[in-house]
Amino acid sequence: MADNSRPDNYLEPLDLSKWNEKDRKVMERVRDLLTHLNPERIEEHRTLIPTLPDGLGDFEHLIGPTVYALLARGKDGLTALYQLSIEDAHSAAFVSGPVLVCAAIKNRRKAAGSIHFAQRYLDREAYLRLQDRVVASCQDLETSAEAKRFVSKLISHYASDPARRHRLATVLGGLT
Repeated sequence: MADNSRPDNYLEPLDLSKWNEKDRKVMERVRDLLTHLNPERIEEHRTLIPTLPDGLGDFEHLIGPTVYALLARGKDGLTALYQLSIEDAHSAAFVSGPVLVCAAIKNRRKAAGSIHFAQRYLDREAYLRLQDRVVASCQDLETSAEAKRFVSKLISHYASDPARRHRLATVLGGLT
């Protein structure tokens, strides 16, 4: 349950009505996915991430919060993060892989900080609910153990695949 006793440092929501239709629809879809953490929509959440705009500031304000929000989906979210990581070495190193590491080492502050800008497109209650679930997931021992297993599996994936082995240094560099 959301803790409404927190200091009121909630960011003002963005006015998406000024955005072009394509970007507005993407933001509305992200908003809907992060507001309604429906387990049946995890694949939709996972497949949306590679399609998000990747311009100046988009990682901090859009991609990062959307990827870290997968933690709110518990072990199913970890599976989605792993899948993103094996599909693309850049994602493994710099996008989804670091989220797995964050969960593995139970770094709730990093996770909470990484979803901070999601409040720009979520209402206050939805943001607080998302934040609570992300933090709880990062503190959960079973989730941490599963994330460690996925990080190990991710490294093995790149180390054992002759076609991708050359990307292992990039992956390891990003994860550390």
